[in-house]
Amino acid sequence: MNGPECTDRSPVLTDRAGLSLVEVLVVVAIIGALVALLLPAVQSSRDAARRTACQANLQQLCLACTQHEGVHGHLPSGGWGYLWIGDPKMGFGTSQPGGWAYSILPYLEHEMTHQLPANRTGQAKLDASAVLRQTVIPEFFCPSRRRARLYPTEEPCINAADVNAVAKTDYAANGGSRVTLSSGPTELACLTAYPECDWTHTDSWLADNFDGVCGERSQVRSPQITDGLSRTLLVAEKYVNASEYDSVNDRADNSCVYQGADWDNLRWANRLDTPRRDAAAVFADHSFGSSHASGFYAAMCDGAVRFLDYQIDSDVYEALGTRADQDL
Repeated sequence: MNGPECTDRSPVLTDRAGLSLVEVLVVVAIIGALVALLLPAVQSSRDAARRTACQANLQQLCLACTQHEGVHGHLPSGGWGYLWIGDPKMGFGTSQPGGWAYSILPYLEHEMTHQLPANRTGQAKLDASAVLRQTVIPEFFCPSRRRARLYPTEEPCINAADVNAVAKTDYAANGGSRVTLSSGPTELACLTAYPECDWTHTDSWLADNFDGVCGERSQVRSPQITDGLSRTLLVAEKYVNASEYDSVNDRADNSCVYQGADWDNLRWANRLDTPRRDAAAVFADHSFGSSHASGFYAAMCDGAVRFLDYQIDSDVYEALGTRADQDL
């Protein structure tokens, strides 16, 4: 009689289903190295896209300025002063209290924004002008610096109701080599009394001192730019204190894009106010500049957009700011 059949009860060896700790660490190290290699490339790609968008913005603004001249016979005026905002009833030119950015709105396909205060009087017009102050247009913002949205303000406006936030701009028109600024008239009645207003600067004073292409009550025509359209700045990126993007503390970046002549929307090119990269806790009210690492974009009066180095020769830079000095 045979005994019971013997059965092999030893454990069956199978393939391992997991990874050892060393293998996991190697995989993590490889992934980390790949991410470290890819992140700079991704960041560089994003920066390049933002710079391209900034360049495109300036091309749009420059084209709008040249279209303005084609229709009205002169480049957009700088307006009356920082206490004023655009008024559609006051036309285009020396009679317009608003600045260059307001005057080119119809040529940026924003006619409705330009006409917001139209056909209104009294408080209704002041309220409509307040809406204008808070109308954000992306073309006025460089995506490398900040988002297109409202930013705080404490600045008053004679012909608009008070607001605590406004649409700003990262671009400024060329005010020349000499700073010529004022608040403008201080009475709302100037809208009906024009040109008999209490001007800080007389026409003759401005004729002797203003040497740019856009400034207080300016009305510059291309033939007056005798230095050459390709050698004269029109609109460029402006310097902003990097620690004050979201505050009211930078006095050259604390008011509305559509206001009259001010350092918020005008800058000057000279040997003292050289272009610079945005820096924290550094104020440079008159300078062009940007948040880009090596330079800033500038649109010339011939329509070309160039990238100018911060280290540009100071004599060349000042010559780019003046329309008729014949230095270079």
